[in-house]
Amino acid sequence: MNKLPLLAGVLSMALLPVCTQAAPDPDFHIYLALGQSNMQGAAHLPETPISHPRVRVLQSQNCSDSAYAYGTWRGHFQPVTRCKEGNRQKPDGTYGPIGLSPVDTFAVTMAEAEGENVTIGIVGASYGGADIRAMLPNCADFNLCKPPYGDITGAPVVNGTTPMYPWILDLAKKAQKVGVIKGIIFHQGETNAGQETWVEYVRQFVTHLRKDLNLDPAEVPFIAGELPRTGCCATAHNPLVHRLPDAIENADWVSSGPMPDGTVLGDRSDHLHWSTFSVIEMGKRYAAKMLEAGDYPAGGTGSTGSGSTTGGGELSASLTIKDDWKTGYCADVNVTNQGQSSVAWQVALDIEGTVSNVYNAEWTQDGATLTLSGVDWNKTLKAGASVSSVGFCAKR
Repeated sequence: MNKLPLLAGVLSMALLPVCTQAAPDPDFHIYLALGQSNMQGAAHLPETPISHPRVRVLQSQNCSDSAYAYGTWRGHFQPVTRCKEGNRQKPDGTYGPIGLSPVDTFAVTMAEAEGENVTIGIVGASYGGADIRAMLPNCADFNLCKPPYGDITGAPVVNGTTPMYPWILDLAKKAQKVGVIKGIIFHQGETNAGQETWVEYVRQFVTHLRKDLNLDPAEVPFIAGELPRTGCCATAHNPLVHRLPDAIENADWVSSGPMPDGTVLGDRSDHLHWSTFSVIEMGKRYAAKMLEAGDYPAGGTGSTGSGSTTGGGELSASLTIKDDWKTGYCADVNVTNQGQSSVAWQVALDIEGTVSNVYNAEWTQDGATLTLSGVDWNKTLKAGASVSSVGFCAKR
C-alpha cells in the first residue's frame, strides 16, 4: 500500500494558516444601556450635536435610513439605539426630531473620565413601551415576547418574533468579543409604574444577564434611574427604584431631582419623556454614579468667575465639579443675569487644565481663562434668569 500521498496530504493540511480571533481589548470599555423609551432616546435633539471621537456604538437594528448593519460598530451620533423615530411636538408647540438619550452624555462623560487610550463602547438595547417582563428570558410565560411596536430587524428570531432578552444578549456577546463590559445603566418603569413585583422582575433580569454574560457582579455595577418627577409615574414608581440596591448586588440609582439652583428636570410636556436639558443632565448623573462605583475620587465645588455680556447687564457665573479624577474633571456651569434687562450672555472663568469638551455653549480658551457664550436656544438670558445646562470637561 502506498501511504506517501496520504502523508503528504496531512502535512499540507498542517501547514494551512489557522484563523484566530484577537482577545478582547481591555481598553475598550463597554456599557449596556437598557430599558424603554427614555433610555432608547425620546428627547428632542439639541442644536449642538452630542458626540465624542472615543465613543463607539454597536448598531442595534437594521434601519432603512442607516448604512450600518445590525451588530456593526459605528461612530457616536443619535439615535444610539434602534432607528430614527421622526419628529415630536416640543413644549413651545413646534416640532423637531427626537433621539437623544441619557446614554449620550453618559458616554461623553465616561470618555473624558478615562485616559486617551480608552475607547467607550455603547450597546443600546432599549425598546419604547416595553414591560419589564418582556425583558426576561421567560417572556413567553407572560405572553410578552413580541415587542410592542414591531420586531427588531436584524435581531435573533425566536418563535417568529424578536424577543428582547435574546436581542440584548446577542448584542452584549458581540461586544464582549472586542471589549470588556464595565457597567449597565437602566431606565424603565413607566409601563410598570407602582407595581410591587417590578423590583423582583428587575432582579431576575439582572441576575440572568450577568450569569449568561459571565459577569462578576462586583465588577459590573447596575445603575437605575428615577422617572421624571414632572411626569405621570414618578410618585408611584421612584420609591421602587430606591429599593433596587437592596435586591441586586452592586446596584445603585440616580436622582431625577432638581438642579442645585432649583431648576427642575422635567418632561417634554407629554408627562412621559425627558426634555432635552433634563436628559443631558441625567446622562451626567448616570456617569457620576458609575465613576463613583468605579472608585474614582469624588467631585467638589470649583472656582467662581465674573462674567461679561454682549448686550449690557450684570452676569455672575459659577462652576461645580461633578466628576473628578486624577487626570481631569467635568463641571457644570451656572450663569445668572443679575441685571435689569435681557442679555446675550458671555462669561469668563478661571479654570484648571485644558478643555476637551463643552456642552450647550460656544467656547474659547486662552491659558487658564475659559470663555463661554450661548448657543441659539440659550443665548438670551432674561433679567433674573439663569442657565444651568452648560458644562465642560478638562484634562489636567
